[in-house]
Amino acid sequence: MELYKEFRPQTFEEVVGQSTAVQMLSTMLDHSRLPQSILFSGPSGCGKTTLARILANDSRLGCSVMDISEINSSSYRGVDGVRELSRMSELCPMGKSRVWILDEVHKLTSDAQHAALKMLEDTPRGTYFFLCTTNPEKLIKPIRTRCADVNLPALKSEDLEKLLGRVAKSIKLDVSSVSDELVDAASGSARVILVLLDRIRNVQKEKWIDLIKLGDAESPQVIELCRALFKKESWKKVAEILRGIEEEPESVRWAVLGYANAVLVKQDNSHAYEMIRSFAEPFYETKKAGLVASCYEVIHGT
Repeated sequence: MELYKEFRPQTFEEVVGQSTAVQMLSTMLDHSRLPQSILFSGPSGCGKTTLARILANDSRLGCSVMDISEINSSSYRGVDGVRELSRMSELCPMGKSRVWILDEVHKLTSDAQHAALKMLEDTPRGTYFFLCTTNPEKLIKPIRTRCADVNLPALKSEDLEKLLGRVAKSIKLDVSSVSDELVDAASGSARVILVLLDRIRNVQKEKWIDLIKLGDAESPQVIELCRALFKKESWKKVAEILRGIEEEPESVRWAVLGYANAVLVKQDNSHAYEMIRSFAEPFYETKKAGLVASCYEVIHGT
């Protein structure tokens, strides 16, 4: 099992770096004042879905296993999907409560978000909606105002160091020589630092730094792209690599940023700096075209 799954927190006590959110949620449960709609927002890998799952499984909420449903919002992104979800939410729970976890809720269309307003406002007694998103600004204001906001910041370096130390000790791996590089490459994400730890634990130590530079990229094509951009290979070669990449443009962007960041924090390198500048803006709107344009800018310096 991957480390980020094996060491995913199962209780509030196991959560690293989100003490404010943990205390707030626990206090709400203690006093039976948990809002029926909660919006968990923050960068990728900071613990949004993990906290939603822990909250749903907390004995104080009284959900049975069958009463907890986790949904990828892209599967219900249209109006019909939301209407179906609204109908299902009216079913009586088997236990005391019922929880719906909607992951990446910003992927709902604008019409679907408007259709969800009544569901969030007239929620049946004992039913809870936990919405998780990396892009709360893409939600319409009425959605946000109907939810209690739990904003989770990126993890601090000391939190990542604590997590890294705990997991590395558990798997009996000495990473003291690259701990700073792992923390830098993780960019505040608990998931990324565990993905990186997973990547290096079965290879020779002399290869660790190169693997860490690549961030959480897993595809050979993405790794090849990072190297080609850093070496300023010909546009013909870069374009060929791009044609073979199937990953989401945004995940590729993070891989390139992780690679360039790992170089720049270790040495004065103007090209790494230019790579970071070229890939600074997200590709949510421009998609693959934005990725191609940023790569072209790196190669040709435009």
